[in-house]
Amino acid sequence: MLTFYNENSIIMGNGQTGGEKKADGQHQEDVTIKKTLQLGEFNRRKSNENLIFFAGTDKARVITEILEERGWSRTRDHSITNFTMKWCLANQVDWSQFQEGKQLINNIPGQLAFSDKINLWYTIKDYLHNRRTSDGNHIQNFLPMTFVLDDEREVGEFLRSYKKHNRTWICKPRYSYAGRGIFVISVNSDLNAIFKFQIGNGNRIQYQPRLPGYLMQEYISRPLLIKGRKFDIRVHWLVAWTKPLLVFYNHNASAVRLSLNLYREFDFDRATHLTNLSVQENHYRYSFSQEATGMTISQLNHYFNRCFRPFHPKMCQDWVMTVMQVS
Repeated sequence: MLTFYNENSIIMGNGQTGGEKKADGQHQEDVTIKKTLQLGEFNRRKSNENLIFFAGTDKARVITEILEERGWSRTRDHSITNFTMKWCLANQVDWSQFQEGKQLINNIPGQLAFSDKINLWYTIKDYLHNRRTSDGNHIQNFLPMTFVLDDEREVGEFLRSYKKHNRTWICKPRYSYAGRGIFVISVNSDLNAIFKFQIGNGNRIQYQPRLPGYLMQEYISRPLLIKGRKFDIRVHWLVAWTKPLLVFYNHNASAVRLSLNLYREFDFDRATHLTNLSVQENHYRYSFSQEATGMTISQLNHYFNRCFRPFHPKMCQDWVMTVMQVS
């Protein structure tokens, strides 16, 4: 709340009555505040009129209204180089033209190591291979069996595991998002949807993926569930600086996404295994089950306190809001 004082607020001597003096003083104060705000708005817009931003994605509305209200100029020319801020996809960034310290981009150099599922697998695999504990042993590999189907050798390894073990597998395209192209298979599934078959030398059957860039992973068949559903946590971070690293996080802006269907391993409905909103929205049950597909971080914290903590004595109260937040 803004508190404003001026000399007319003090009543001294004779003249107008206290009520009249207060009314005049209040009027003068209101006029002064209005003029001050108008001047501040003018100066703010004047100082921002040379600021240019590019916003070319579906989620550009996150920043468009805010920046335009503050006097920034928007351009849709993705090749522009004299921008102040660029909100775009990774393939729309020319890092060779980026002016560090003068420009902002909603991407991080090298981020394909994380956003590309195959690169992410290689990154984590290398990390686990190189990271050692103090006694010199490799840290435990917590990742499920994973195969890159572009690699002929790994295709052979996957097929041997597929035929030998009665397991469920999840297949993911490397570049997709919003659950697109992801599906779950088991030993009873038809591999024709994934591979092309041809007869090679010596009448040997060869398997080739129908589409490039797919990752096959052993499915985690006993996941942690909330209310009988699979879940993930959507967290938004603001990486303000990388040298040194400066990151902001607001748990109130985070959300927990739950699958539409109750979890059953061999139910291959995508709404049973995926929590993506785009998957849920296209399901026939979404209109009357929408409220079951999400919760806030505070609600998750309450759920852990009530349902998990009684069975795990070492778990502290409000574990979600404390330990998990800083892990």
